Amino acid sequence: ERFPALAVDFHQAALRCGAASEKYLWLSGDEVGAMTLVTNIAVSETASDEAILKLKAKWEAFLSQAPAFKLPGTFHVSPLWVKPESAKELVKGTVTTVLILLAFTFVVMLGFTGSLALSFYVGFATLAVLAYLMAWCLIVLNWTVGLLEAIALIYFVGYAVTFPLHVAHLYGEKLDGLRVPHLPADDESLSMARLKRTSNALMGIGCATAGSGITTAGAAFFLLFCSLTIFQRLGAMCLVVTMASIFVALIPLPAALLTFGPRRPGSCSPRRMGCCRRGGGREGESSGVSTGAAAAAPGSPSRSGLRRLATSSMETSGSPSARTRVV
Repeated sequence: ERFPALAVDFHQAALRCGAASEKYLWLSGDEVGAMTLVTNIAVSETASDEAILKLKAKWEAFLSQAPAFKLPGTFHVSPLWVKPESAKELVKGTVTTVLILLAFTFVVMLGFTGSLALSFYVGFATLAVLAYLMAWCLIVLNWTVGLLEAIALIYFVGYAVTFPLHVAHLYGEKLDGLRVPHLPADDESLSMARLKRTSNALMGIGCATAGSGITTAGAAFFLLFCSLTIFQRLGAMCLVVTMASIFVALIPLPAALLTFGPRRPGSCSPRRMGCCRRGGGREGESSGVSTGAAAAAPGSPSRSGLRRLATSSMETSGSPSARTRVV
């Protein structure tokens, strides 16, 4: 028959050619709605996702030159592309979610302490814990990033940020209220201020942090002996992220604060300045109210009586100029 077929003869020709295999034709009455063309390509069953995605890109470049694929509504599909594309989108979504959570952590820390430096330190500490977790899972345990690993990574961001957040928050307390008995109180140098703040943070939250981490890691340890893979992996990730978070919060983070920590974190933040202004206003207002109440209290001297008392006291002290101003 003539190829390509004329438009008026297309449906009949397609029906004759596809009569032996109707699964390649989508019929709408006596007309062909769509056709499927099957092509086999050589690819290894053990090929990596990256190799499959490169093959897909080459295949799309080849099909883009075919006249049939330039028609509107023409596309190609394959079960081979499903797993690599799903894994690619899963990794992309996980990275985006983790970055959003880190940004949220930065904002929360900034709101609590009013210090950009402490917020950056907590963010870097959290990022270091997550990087260690992923390195342990992908390199040491030789896992692949799947749906379970992605969800667990997002969930364990809270575990990674908790302990460094507490240490940095105690570091940002007011220096006047710090109780570090083994350090001199009259030394106001920058290094001594850092040492006082870091010592106060470790003495205040160090033991609680270690105890909390040990209990969490101990509970996750028993999940390693479960029969189901999902519990084994969740237990391993929880154990690793907890131990890494404790380590970062008690060793590298205090070392960084001792070396580069701010002297007065949050001292110029709008939140604390607003509190100081409100506190000063309340003090002035309370003194004014108490004075008025004392003047109007029953049995107290009248206004003229107060003037006479003031005049009498100043006359006794022998200050005529002051007496003239008061009267």
